[in-house]
Amino acid sequence: MRYGFRAFSVASLLLASWLAPSAAHAQYAEEYPGQYGNTNRRWALMQGNIAGGVMFDSGQGQDEIPPRRDDFGFGSIYLGVAFMPAPPPISMFFGAGMEMTVAGARGPYQISAGAGTRVGFAWKWTRYRYTVPDLYMYLKFMPFVGTGSVAQEEYLSDQPNVQTTGGGVRVALGFTAPAWTAFWYSDGNIAVGGVGVAASANSIDEAAICCVGFMLLGLLNHMELTYESYQTNREDRTDRVGVRFGVGF
Repeated sequence: MRYGFRAFSVASLLLASWLAPSAAHAQYAEEYPGQYGNTNRRWALMQGNIAGGVMFDSGQGQDEIPPRRDDFGFGSIYLGVAFMPAPPPISMFFGAGMEMTVAGARGPYQISAGAGTRVGFAWKWTRYRYTVPDLYMYLKFMPFVGTGSVAQEEYLSDQPNVQTTGGGVRVALGFTAPAWTAFWYSDGNIAVGGVGVAASANSIDEAAICCVGFMLLGLLNHMELTYESYQTNREDRTDRVGVRFGVGF
């Protein structure tokens, strides 16, 4: 009975420390009254990103079987929800969502779809009036299925298997910093910077390219390091690592 009461006490203290606002939360509420100090208006429920990057095959060479499958046209889109038990400025979160990817012909698949989880931490420190975190970091676990074309049908004669299907798992470590984009496109920062970049160009074409690049730089607020293992029904396994850059919220 005594040990059971102690276990209950410890569990109660841990739960209270997890759910109750900390001193940092109280200070944040004082500095931003009526904004994010109100625990009824916490964090945004949705998370997502659109990204592109490269995947490197850690396996065989191009002349071996299976061939090396580096892919420089890998793109992805993720959309999910995140549950954060603590109010700003910091909270751990647990998320769930779906991810779809498209890839080039060199990869083991050209299209994939998966559903998985993300866990991490979110921070909020700015006065920008949105409930999206200023920064969050996460670890992702994503089982997925994929499909790809192995050859043109006319080259296979009567062979019906022109498509391969398989499954795999993707593990990733990443971050998204919406505060970077908010800073870039607020308070005239992009206008002042764009004028400075254009003024240093040697021609109108260079000025236009520099301005477009300057504008796009503010959108890049997401990066993810990825490892995946994929296997088809032919027992052709491919392990790849990669990096993605994009825009997220």
